[in-house]
Amino acid sequence: KRLEILARFVKQNLNKRLEILELELELRPNNNDLSVMSIIQGRRMTMTQSKPGLVVIDLEEMPSNHADSNPNQLKVAQLISQRFSGRNGAFQGEDKPAPRNSDKRGIANDASLVTLFTSNYELDSDSREALRRLKMFETLDTVEMTAVAGEDRVHFASSYIRQCIKDRFAELDAKFEILLDVDVGKGDTRPLVRCLRMMAFYICSAVAATV
Repeated sequence: KRLEILARFVKQNLNKRLEILELELELRPNNNDLSVMSIIQGRRMTMTQSKPGLVVIDLEEMPSNHADSNPNQLKVAQLISQRFSGRNGAFQGEDKPAPRNSDKRGIANDASLVTLFTSNYELDSDSREALRRLKMFETLDTVEMTAVAGEDRVHFASSYIRQCIKDRFAELDAKFEILLDVDVGKGDTRPLVRCLRMMAFYICSAVAATV
């Protein structure tokens, strides 16, 4: 018996000035606006659903915790802790009882929300503690991701450019071989992917002129 789960997706970039994030994460009286909190609430239960489904919240590019930076990791973590708990005020050093009706405005106790943070920086202990005030982040864990490297990176580059060409000439069902002799670099794969896409475009243009 196969089980299918409906999951919807919300993405929010955290690498913005704090005053912009405060506006975007603002709790408002109704859902007829484009605040991120309202969008999350809307994705939990759309008009066509008979019951709520899973929502994956991707909070990407969590900033560093440099004291002079804006945004600052700790302040962003505190802002998320406040808004997700249904509180509109500033973060308090002491965890005080939540205001009346904050549970209805917040999303901190909703087990159908799967939240992911991505960052190029380590999550500092103070930031982690601010998030762990919420039940949904009590088991928050860090998973270190590293870019593909070595022979795997060479294989990725060859496979990527081959797939680009196959997609372009899918109707021909052509058989071909790619011999790729380029510097695939190290670390972040995005520059490599941009280079591969340009190469694939050039190859496809050259091949298209001959068929």
